[in-house]
Amino acid sequence: MDELEGITELEAAVKIISTFIDMIKESNSYGIIVTHMARELMNYTDVRVDGIEAKGLDENYNLIVDRTPKMNFLAKSTPELILKRIYEKSDDELKAVYARILEKF
Repeated sequence: MDELEGITELEAAVKIISTFIDMIKESNSYGIIVTHMARELMNYTDVRVDGIEAKGLDENYNLIVDRTPKMNFLAKSTPELILKRIYEKSDDELKAVYARILEKF
């Protein structure tokens, strides 16, 4: 399902996926959808979100991930973790730029 975003706009993909979720619920069935669009989907349908959490980056910038899903948990975005690491390693002038970006997260 997530690949829908690759062929259309984010908002359109979310509307399509949320419709499928509603149809699954109407048929008294269960489904598992793996997506990074959970926050957006919650605007269109009532759905439980279980997230896996990225804990950070190691010294080689490899993502450290706890792959055990947490029920009712909306995980942080991976770009936020990367931006935090870049922020920490930046000089004062660039640090101010990355700080402003991180405010949006």
